Amino acid sequence: EAIEIGIIEEFLPKALTAEALRAIVDGAVAAHAEVSGQKPTPKEMGTIIKAVQAKLQADGLRAEGRVVSEMVKAALA
Repeated sequence: EAIEIGIIEEFLPKALTAEALRAIVDGAVAAHAEVSGQKPTPKEMGTIIKAVQAKLQADGLRAEGRVVSEMVKAALA
């Protein structure tokens, strides 16, 4: 079973470290601020989360939605 798990894990997207995820969140917040001309507010949390999820998917990475949500919330606070 351990060998099978190793083989399957090779094909799964790689989990992201907290530091790497924070960098992606900060990048999404900065990009949104650049486009809108002002720092995003907590009301725009959904937009930022969607941007982060899109970036993760495009890069073939994965992160728990709860963790993404918490980091975005902290970045907007």
